[in-house]
Amino acid sequence: MEETNYANRKIIILASGLIVLNWIMSFLLTYITIAVTPFLYIIVAAMICILTQQLNLVYKSLIIALLIIINDLVLKWTTQAYKLPENMEFINLMRLLGMIPAYLTVLIDALVTKKRSIGEKVLAIVLFPALIAAYIFGTALIVNNIP
Repeated sequence: MEETNYANRKIIILASGLIVLNWIMSFLLTYITIAVTPFLYIIVAAMICILTQQLNLVYKSLIIALLIIINDLVLKWTTQAYKLPENMEFINLMRLLGMIPAYLTVLIDALVTKKRSIGEKVLAIVLFPALIAAYIFGTALIVNNIP
């Protein structure tokens, strides 16, 4: 049991390291970083869903959603591309192209896993899009100064 917890931690740290590497790249190669972001989201979701088999499905969904949200926030704060309105279509497309397969990875992991309860599966399936939607709508309200 302790070995699986240690292995799960290593996978989560490795996934977080990929996110940090993406942030470092964002200082040097802004548009390439934004173009690579969908692949990063897919890789992180696959790593966490496939390699952490003993981890709770809700935790997997929460970790993947939080890594995506944190990555997007840091890219918004650090890159100049987010400050130009004409780039937002490209940025939103890249974000969406990464989030949909990441969600499908969570969905498939929840549906394929046999030894989890139905409540845990439903919560994991609903939690990911709820967190992402809350983040997207929350940032839209803040950016557009809507009370």
